[in-house]
Amino acid sequence: MTYEPLLAFVDAAIQLTGADFGNLQIVHSTGDLEIVAQRGFSEEWLSYWNTHARGKGCCGSALENGHRVVVQDITKSEIFSDAEALEIQLREGVWAIQSTPIFAEDGRAVGMLSTHYRKPWKLTAGEIASLDVIARKASHVIEISFSNS
Repeated sequence: MTYEPLLAFVDAAIQLTGADFGNLQIVHSTGDLEIVAQRGFSEEWLSYWNTHARGKGCCGSALENGHRVVVQDITKSEIFSDAEALEIQLREGVWAIQSTPIFAEDGRAVGMLSTHYRKPWKLTAGEIASLDVIARKASHVIEISFSNS
């Protein structure tokens, strides 16, 4: 499923951080993440992460910890010690990732905004601030559109 209004947030995150790919996920009441807007990913990658995200990769880690996770080089990160998760990223051309949790006004995690890079990447303070603004704005759309998820 692609929810078109959320693509604007993905596009903004990609543009403001110099990313090569991006996605936005919602958090279902079950705690599962579902990609609802994305740019640049193959069906294989989308299928894998829509069925394996809980507790895995950057998004799963950020959701479990409740804060942004930045992986500057996935080949050097414990988050990608799972060979299958690492392989799916490398086949897609992903070398660095950041995942920013999206919180509702009541503090519940309602989504995840992630940007992905084709080479090792370090975010600047300005890029991090931009991601925080985008996440706050996306939270309102998610709450209105997916309040029963």
